[in-house]
Amino acid sequence: MVLQDVDGVARPISLGGREKRPDGQHTPEMVYELAGDIEELVHEHAGAFLRSIVVYTADNYEIRFVRDDVEENYDATEIERALDELRLETLEREYINSIFAEKHGEFISNILTFTEAVEMNFLVDEGVGMAIAVDREYFEQRGLFVHDLSERLLADIASEVP
Repeated sequence: MVLQDVDGVARPISLGGREKRPDGQHTPEMVYELAGDIEELVHEHAGAFLRSIVVYTADNYEIRFVRDDVEENYDATEIERALDELRLETLEREYINSIFAEKHGEFISNILTFTEAVEMNFLVDEGVGMAIAVDREYFEQRGLFVHDLSERLLADIASEVP
């Protein structure tokens, strides 16, 4: 996994050195360590645009950060539903890799773009991952391709609706 630091320099986030299962895979719990490694970087990078950081395994989750105005919009049931969706997304990882990994490398994340937020779900293993949400404005201010393309598509769709 690679994240860019605040200076725009790519910084690899290594899973090496973490506890592994007998089959050589990382333990689900290592996602909590990984989150600790990058949490400060995410805060520095996204600043006030950061909405939440959630780390999850198949059986558990930890909300590492949630902005007050975001927290007010969710009750316990809605959080559980969102986590179920995040976990489901991890199940497609192996299938997606079977189709695209040879040409594109390993599948590492889903990015869902909404009118108010962008949700990035980093898939670590089946049922295991880390979700980072930011305000959509974060991408607007950085002039990022995802935002620019989304705006264009939304404008085109809106112009076609009677």
